[in-house]
Amino acid sequence: MKKNIIISLIFIIVVVSAIVFYFYKKPLTNVLPNQTVISGLDNLKASLANQKELKKFSSPEEMKNFFANRPASSSGSYLDSQGFGLRTDMAATEASAPKGLGAGPANNFSTTNVQVAGVDEADIVKTDGDYIYTLNNNIISIVKAVPAAEASLVATIKLEGQGQELYITKDKLVVFGYDQSANDLAAKMMWRPNSYIFLSVYDISDKTKPSVLKNFKLEGSYTTSRLIGERLYFISTTYNFYPASDFILPKVLLDDKVISSEQTSASYIYPEVYYVDTNSAYNATTVALLSLDELNKPFLSQVYMMPSGESTYVSTDNLYLTYTKYLSEYQLRMSVARDFMFSRLPEADRTKINKIEAIDSTILSDDEKAGKVNQVIDNYFARLEETERMNLIKQLDDEFTQRYQSVYKELEKTVIHKINLADGKLTYQTSAEVSGHVLNQFSMDEYKGYFRLATTRSQSWIMPFAATFRGAMPTTEVEASYNNVYTLDDKLAVVSSIENLAPGERIYAVRFVGERGYVVTFKQTDPLFVLDFKDPAKPILAGQLKIPGFSSYLHPYKENILIGLGKEVLDKGEQGIEVQGLKISLFDVSDAANPKEINSLALGGRGSDSSVLFDHKAFLLVPDKDLIAFPMSLTKPGSTNYMTDFQGLGVFKIEADKIVEAGRISNLSTTEQGDIVFDNAKMILRSLYINDYLYAMSPALININQLADLSSVKTINLSSSDLPKQEPDSPILYEKVR
Repeated sequence: MKKNIIISLIFIIVVVSAIVFYFYKKPLTNVLPNQTVISGLDNLKASLANQKELKKFSSPEEMKNFFANRPASSSGSYLDSQGFGLRTDMAATEASAPKGLGAGPANNFSTTNVQVAGVDEADIVKTDGDYIYTLNNNIISIVKAVPAAEASLVATIKLEGQGQELYITKDKLVVFGYDQSANDLAAKMMWRPNSYIFLSVYDISDKTKPSVLKNFKLEGSYTTSRLIGERLYFISTTYNFYPASDFILPKVLLDDKVISSEQTSASYIYPEVYYVDTNSAYNATTVALLSLDELNKPFLSQVYMMPSGESTYVSTDNLYLTYTKYLSEYQLRMSVARDFMFSRLPEADRTKINKIEAIDSTILSDDEKAGKVNQVIDNYFARLEETERMNLIKQLDDEFTQRYQSVYKELEKTVIHKINLADGKLTYQTSAEVSGHVLNQFSMDEYKGYFRLATTRSQSWIMPFAATFRGAMPTTEVEASYNNVYTLDDKLAVVSSIENLAPGERIYAVRFVGERGYVVTFKQTDPLFVLDFKDPAKPILAGQLKIPGFSSYLHPYKENILIGLGKEVLDKGEQGIEVQGLKISLFDVSDAANPKEINSLALGGRGSDSSVLFDHKAFLLVPDKDLIAFPMSLTKPGSTNYMTDFQGLGVFKIEADKIVEAGRISNLSTTEQGDIVFDNAKMILRSLYINDYLYAMSPALININQLADLSSVKTINLSSSDLPKQEPDSPILYEKVR
């Protein structure tokens, strides 16, 4: 009975490991007994190295031939990450984040809170100082915003698809989102069953009568975008991409007609197509450039065949695509096991393995071959006596430990691809890689020709072979996480690094400001690290501050003050931590060697939250009034039932070295008992200011208030007018828990 259990466990662990064993690919032939075999590990290293280098297809025919000879079914080594973000930085200024970033200067109205001045980001709400443009599902509402007391809805645009975000520039409005009609057309035309994005440009010179100028539909899913002047950089991704018989690249439609072609035309320029040589499944990332002041120009783009991206950083000069390539310890374990065991197997088993590996990959995929190879090894282990089996497994553990050290830093790396944006073109420059993964676009920055990024090298779990084959729950050894900060030159060569920062913790927030960098890590306390980049070749860790809690978003305020938004945490020692409510911190960083938290404000109890912790565009700064505002959902301090006590806009004033709550604005109603009546359409998602008025934005309501005392001036109901109506359908940010 015990032997059967052990055999079953052997089979399970080997088969499961084979599933994630993606990289093994070169067949081994004519291997003699006692011969040292290391090709499995070599292949792992080579495959990882190949993911850094971008190659370029010279023609559509070359690309077709390449895909025709791809393995039967390739699954990737890339472990897809969640977010795609982007933000930016001002390459032409002395500081990465200028004072008052996200606020309009002399025109006295707010703009979207962005990372890089001069590089706009799409959002659900925009204003030009006179009108407000707000997007709710498939309806764009145009509101005459000033004078505030006379504000009114003047027009709506009903979209064919579900809108996601928008831009405004001069007399044009750009909106994009998911397009079901293109999906239906794809099914009808027997195209690839992928999602489609609509990208529409409207003439809004007459605000009461907006009209369509261009209506594109792009195969894929929205990733991110940026607007620099009149140039829109739009990035989409077709996941698990495979070529079609009629057109190998993601399709582009204009006015519901396919314009993409293998030949350049008056409406479409055949793109440069780059790829990484990998066994991973490809995702086709399209970087498109649309000149809004020259809409009759042909559609211009580049396509990158590579594992899915994570974050994108855009300056006024360059665009950086990044993704993380992973190799799990399981993959490495099975590579070592295959190499180590081959020479020790009977000749009949070696012959089987050689036959399996000799099969063309277009017939039997590498994953399928790896699974069959490991079945051969599994059967061999099952035939051994227990003492011999455990002795052999001990040798495997020793071999794995030795080889693990040689490849450890290759297990998780961020790959960066740099694209220059000069002269209205997209020009691929170069690539690089560094250890670890980035958190979001704020982990990256371009300053005076240097590219800086902060990464976390994740915690590593190692399962000894011996523990698995003993028939017991496996014990594990842990390589603690740590963090790194790298500086790269304009050729993306690493010129300096600070590694092994805060072992055992991971990055929660990053902000680069001129010659400074600020990194927040967390495990039980919140270390704020201050980095000095006066000499890019020799950056120094200038100082650090440890306090309870953590910040998830950092915003520069005036010259030497940072605003931190995050969570309060109760440190319970060996029992771990207990996350409490929201926390606003003011950090004095005038002395880099001695950063201080000069003031903080706790908000709500356990379960309190704010979208600004994961979406910086929800943050509003009114610099000349020393006010900040952001949506928040609060529970009562000390409560244990997580019931939301408030949802709306929190407004706070910074007075000298202190932050105080100025007031709260909510568009939700309450019952006679004081309970909140939740209505998705009335939940405040954004805020903006124009002159002396604060506009609290819900999908169905705009609440206008005086900035001076937050007194209500007017409420505009976006869903009750003679204009086209819609059913508000906004994502639930906060939910009342009973």
